[in-house]
Order: sequence, then C-alpha cells, then structure tokens
Amino acid sequence: MSTPPGYPNFGPYSFTPAGIAGMKSVGGIYLIVNSKLQPVYAGQTNDLKRRLGEHYDDRKHCMWRYAPTNFYAEAVVGEAERLRREREMIRTLRPVCN
Repeated sequence: MSTPPGYPNFGPYSFTPAGIAGMKSVGGIYLIVNSKLQPVYAGQTNDLKRRLGEHYDDRKHCMWRYAPTNFYAEAVVGEAERLRREREMIRTLRPVCN
C-alpha cells in the first residue's frame, strides 16, 4: 500500500498498544486515520511512542468519535521543522479533530 500524498512517510501502523509499542521514542510527526484512511488527527512530538500512547489512552479525545484504526509517522529532527510539517498536514489534510 502506498502512502497517500501529504501523509507522513511511514505507515499505516495499527493504532493499538502493540502498534504503538513498535514506535521509537524519537521526535516526529504523526497522522491518526480511520479505516477509510481519512485523517482524524495530526500532531508533532519530541517522543512518538509516548505521545501516541497518550492519545490511545485518552478516550475522551475527539478522535474516538471517528473510530481511529491506524496511524502514519515519520521521524523529524528539530522542533521548528516538526511544527512546520504539522501545520502543513493540518492545512492540507484538514483532520476532523484539529
């Protein structure tokens, strides 16, 4: 399966504890999607594994109304570049919970 345009380069990974456990604790960007690969939430972090786990555990987050099933992620060095890429994903992909 090829990565849709504008999505982070790697994925989809299963948005489950096992899928999240496979992530490294590095800075990067991520996009959480539903089973139709529609963007639900985009973000950036200095620790992908930790942040995705926090999202998974937060059952009151808007994204749970849209049945998230997978995520895409990409390691990105530097906070300024992560913020730029996050803004770009939000602007172009328009995730429903951003």
